[in-house]
Amino acid sequence: PGLSLDDFAASRYKEQGNFVEELYSLDKKQISNAKVIVELSRTGDVLGRQVSIKKSIMVDDSTGTLKITYHLKNQSEESINTRFGVEFNFGLQAGHAHDRYYHVNGEKLKNFYLDSTGEIEKSKRLALRDEWRKIDIELTAQEECTTWRFPIETISLSEAGFERVYQSSAIVMLWDLELNKKIVERIIYLKLSTFK
Repeated sequence: PGLSLDDFAASRYKEQGNFVEELYSLDKKQISNAKVIVELSRTGDVLGRQVSIKKSIMVDDSTGTLKITYHLKNQSEESINTRFGVEFNFGLQAGHAHDRYYHVNGEKLKNFYLDSTGEIEKSKRLALRDEWRKIDIELTAQEECTTWRFPIETISLSEAGFERVYQSSAIVMLWDLELNKKIVERIIYLKLSTFK
């Protein structure tokens, strides 16, 4: 809580936990027909208290859907107020082209370019569309969240000087949570579809 989108995008913040520093354990791998399920787990620290995360990823090739389920549990005696975020990065080649954009339910955002920065509060959905390649990538959260979007860019030195070069679009889904002994569940669906 209290972290701004600009500070996050510029990596000007300190992690409250250590989950990005270590590997997760592979608990289960199941492959059948058009589905793949992978379950991962890890116990780490958030604000000096032990928290466990179980992450289940199910890929359904028949529907083009990826379902990611997170179970978070505070293993300590004290409750923890924190912000849980899940980041996705998508490279759709052109960050500032009229035929590649963000949308919600088919309606373009006001600042729709893939190299735009913005925040949507109390939302469940955000999508990216590439009309040139005819693909749509939609993220849907089961619970309302705050959604941040910003470009991932590199700096290049050209004849004109330093230039920002678009690499991908980052989307972060965020939930403010109070973690106690109960398991908190968050589910995100990623659907990849094509159109004509």
